[in-house]
Amino acid sequence: MRVIFGQKKKKLCFALHKGAAFAAYALGEAENAIQYAERVIENLSLKDSILVWPVILRSLSMLTKHEECISKGIDVLCRLGFHLPLSPTKESIMDVMTKTDSMVSKFSVDQIGKLSQMDDNDSAHKIMEIMDAFYVSCALVGSPFLPLAACSSVKYTLEKGVSQESTTGFATFGQFKIYLQGDYSGAKKCADITRVLTEKHKLKNISHVIMYIFIDPWSDPPHELSRKYLKYHDDMMKMGESNYAMIALGNAWRCLIYGGENLSLINQSLRGLTKIFTKHSKYAGEIAALDTILVEELIGVPSSSRSHFDTNVLQAEAESAKNTRLLFRIHFFNLMISYWRGDFADAEESSNAVLMIGPFCKLPSIHLVYYTLFSGLVLFQRYSEEGGDKRLQDGKEMMNQMGTWAKNSMAIFGNKWLLLTAEYTALVDGQCEEAEDCYKKSIEAARGHGIIHELGLAYELLGGYYTIHGREMESLLCIKNAHECYTQWGATSIAKKILDDRGLDPIWISNLDIDSSIFSKELQLKTSKHPREW
Repeated sequence: MRVIFGQKKKKLCFALHKGAAFAAYALGEAENAIQYAERVIENLSLKDSILVWPVILRSLSMLTKHEECISKGIDVLCRLGFHLPLSPTKESIMDVMTKTDSMVSKFSVDQIGKLSQMDDNDSAHKIMEIMDAFYVSCALVGSPFLPLAACSSVKYTLEKGVSQESTTGFATFGQFKIYLQGDYSGAKKCADITRVLTEKHKLKNISHVIMYIFIDPWSDPPHELSRKYLKYHDDMMKMGESNYAMIALGNAWRCLIYGGENLSLINQSLRGLTKIFTKHSKYAGEIAALDTILVEELIGVPSSSRSHFDTNVLQAEAESAKNTRLLFRIHFFNLMISYWRGDFADAEESSNAVLMIGPFCKLPSIHLVYYTLFSGLVLFQRYSEEGGDKRLQDGKEMMNQMGTWAKNSMAIFGNKWLLLTAEYTALVDGQCEEAEDCYKKSIEAARGHGIIHELGLAYELLGGYYTIHGREMESLLCIKNAHECYTQWGATSIAKKILDDRGLDPIWISNLDIDSSIFSKELQLKTSKHPREW
């Protein structure tokens, strides 16, 4: 009787510790959650303690102890019988990706959608929760274990059935189909699977955000992505998932910025939303603050009225936490600011800083698209200023990467690829008509798809090309068109700068008629090697 009573007391004790671990985590008390969960793990077998492992991993992630979170996550999966390379290389990752591909190819989207759903109390579901628990840490530090965890989740789903975590696995696997294999159709299949599973099983998690950020930009224009994010935001708010909702809302506004929406309207909304973002999601608040500063720079908000946000402090925190995803966004932000200010040396430094972070920080996203575009433009500009074969070669690689994406969707990437091609061709063969043709085709493509800011950029760069070749009339018309595009975009600071740099009066340029003899002999244009440094 005493033995039975002792066993019951022991079970009660462990049950209380489990409950305390979950309660502490729910209250945001990560350190206490870890302590309670570790007491359970120390006294129970792996099978009996599997329930609390997700609490430990998510708590470590909450404390920004990402490397420890990943290490413990991989260790427990290996103890559960998963075979993962402990020191992943590109070759070993590609091998796992290929094997996972082989499994997925045996199923259609509909067949995967008909897989049975795991019971929440099944051990299989608890294992899926463990995989899901260290996804965030893997993503934030750019860990090579992220694609391995996604592959494990996908294969386990095909073997055991569907859980809420399955959609995160398929969405993440899809992004690596693009990043590592350049397989856009395979990524779309993963996105379709994610949608089918979500709708059928009424799942709610961050998988749609992953899909919209990393997969859909390769097929959907920014405005369509923004619409999807807003719908997802509304759905998540109805479910009480404010963290996911804020991340989605931030991305919706970001897509409008890069989609050419009027910046003044965006600025009015962002200034009021940044505090709300931060209240519900620290990460969403940080990225929104960067977006706000960029928009304020473009529209020329006076320094006394600008948002007070110290990006240096944010960068120091990101470096301390080894948060490579956030570091990529900070360096990208600095690249954009420096480019539009015309400080190409600083822009090049920010572009190079991204390369030092690591390969997995540059996963497919709208940020990567514009990092590739503006890094290429900066490298070509710096080559024109100071030479350097490596600059030209690296810029060419950016151009070729954009060309690869353009093969998948000319509507989204075509004008960007043509613009980079024009800049490259103008450098290697300045008299070649091909460069002028590419500039004009980029203008035509941007106009055809309503990408107003990139239309302005193409006009500006073509104007520089004409100036270098002594074709002042055509150059002035291009600058007039660029000024109108930037003004329509709401980037009044940039519109003003391109005239100030050339000593042009805004009223005079607005009345310019290329067909009239309005050109004064007194008008003098400063010439140099590039459109932004006349």
